[in-house]
Amino acid sequence: EREVKAMDVASETARVFITILSQIEKLKLAKLAEQQAQEVLKQITVKVQAGKLFAIDELRAKAALSLFTLEVEDLTHEIEASKAQLAAQWRGNADFEVSGDLSKIPSIKDLDTALATLTSNPKLKRFLVEQEVMQSEIDLAKKEQNPAWEVSAGVRRNEVVDDYAFTAGISIPLGGDNRNQGLISSLQAKQNQSRAESDALYQRISTEALLLSHKLRHNRHVIDSLSNQSIPLLEDASKKAQRAYELGSYRYTDLYAVQQELVNAQSQLVEAYTNIQLFNIELERLTGTSVSR
Repeated sequence: EREVKAMDVASETARVFITILSQIEKLKLAKLAEQQAQEVLKQITVKVQAGKLFAIDELRAKAALSLFTLEVEDLTHEIEASKAQLAAQWRGNADFEVSGDLSKIPSIKDLDTALATLTSNPKLKRFLVEQEVMQSEIDLAKKEQNPAWEVSAGVRRNEVVDDYAFTAGISIPLGGDNRNQGLISSLQAKQNQSRAESDALYQRISTEALLLSHKLRHNRHVIDSLSNQSIPLLEDASKKAQRAYELGSYRYTDLYAVQQELVNAQSQLVEAYTNIQLFNIELERLTGTSVSR
């Protein structure tokens, strides 16, 4: 029972910790997008004042900047709330710094090893211990179901003749040889029920673990695709769109669209890293391996 509780607490603590790391990374992206929006707004303001752009571009740029600023504020509040939730795990205060690296992800080999250790789950171990206890009770009941004869012997003093005599006796209990059969049947039924529940739990967690391993592999593929293809291409496109806009050959709406595509791709990358960490925590909880960060 202590192992089950410890694993649940460790999983919850690790989950909140990973959530904070994810929020911190998203906050960095939001601040970067806010900074880019501020720079673009400065450029647009200069061009509007010079009569090279319509005021509508300046208004849209201000609106975009306000949205990025709002996102920065929201993420800041979310981080504070998550830190308070994490501090509640040890009944402390939220005045602390959080550091970690979401990109440190488990290898596929580690996942396969984890899947092979499902029986280490404390909940499954609890069923096994329960069945062993019941088996001991069944064995004891079987030993006690046959009536045992009691033989007694001793010495008795006869006051009348002032002499001692040897005494012996035998006690034969009444009842048949199967007096504990009802108890044995009941214990066997409970043991069978425990085995059935244990098998059902094993099937459930093995299915969940297999599903988590597939999700982990999928998110690995997402990370590889975003890191090696999508984001580098969008970064190059964003730089070229910025230069083209400065030269007056690109519209603000097109520049904003390119920058948003880059921010979205970067957010998807953070989300994929976060998913891997959270899925790994859940996999460790299911397989009974230690949850540590």
